[in-house]
Amino acid sequence: MRVTSSMIAYLKGVEQVPNMWFALLICVLIPGCIGTNSVFVRINGTLTCSAQFEYAIELVEADTISDDLIDFTDFRTSKGSVENYEVHGWETESEFFNNAIEPWMRIYHTCGTKSGCVCKKWDNIYSHTEITLNINLDKNDVMCGDLCASPDSVADLRGQWLLKHGQWGK
Repeated sequence: MRVTSSMIAYLKGVEQVPNMWFALLICVLIPGCIGTNSVFVRINGTLTCSAQFEYAIELVEADTISDDLIDFTDFRTSKGSVENYEVHGWETESEFFNNAIEPWMRIYHTCGTKSGCVCKKWDNIYSHTEITLNINLDKNDVMCGDLCASPDSVADLRGQWLLKHGQWGK
């Protein structure tokens, strides 16, 4: 590439306006830092137990201040020892320097217990995602302890959820 006198004159003019470069840099960086990202996530699969069971599922997005409920399946009784499930929804993330969502799913159940809980976390999902997750509730092999409550029964779980989400008495 040949450097011409007009190119040199242009570059000298640019050197005299450093604020223009700073303003351009800000315009490029700020949207990336505080931009928003809407992501659709769908999680489905099967729940397996050696006997009929009750269950409810929460799909939640982890946030710094307060987690966001994306979807909730009301308490159901399985038709047998295997039950298909699906939770899904949109979440918009707009935290500084992070526009990924961090969903997690919590399943309350009565498989082999009065009140069981299993959960699964996913990190940094930036685009529409579909996940299949089959869970054997007898084995409780999908655990994340601190996210699971420990009430005495599924009825207590129902009451806690209804109170937490302002649904009591509806």
